[in-house]
Amino acid sequence: MEMINTNTDDGILCVIIKADASVEVKRVDGSLESYQKIVKGYIEPVDFTWNGRRMSAYVNEEGLIHQLPINPLLCAIVGHPVLCGDAVIVGAPDQDGETTDVCTAFAANMGTLEAAISNRIAEKVVL
Repeated sequence: MEMINTNTDDGILCVIIKADASVEVKRVDGSLESYQKIVKGYIEPVDFTWNGRRMSAYVNEEGLIHQLPINPLLCAIVGHPVLCGDAVIVGAPDQDGETTDVCTAFAANMGTLEAAISNRIAEKVVL
């Protein structure tokens, strides 16, 4: 996982969780189009709380219909039984309704979790 760019002039800091359990932390321009490009379709917000912080995950609203693969890491984080395809996680909207950066502690934890999952998958393949 790469270093987190903390320059807020470069867009919204987000965590992208792919259906294959890989994780990417990066800044995106925060437009509807950029979120739709990440999830490969129309977006649907899924709000959740992590360590007392409100966050939003944007997922493909037709992921199940289009038979996108279930995203087990996202399901575990959000506490939802079935979420399909890639997702982008951002901070909760501010008082003006504008999307905010994802918490940097969350982003750092996702990198650690990604490494643990990759190691676990490798262990199961070897066995």
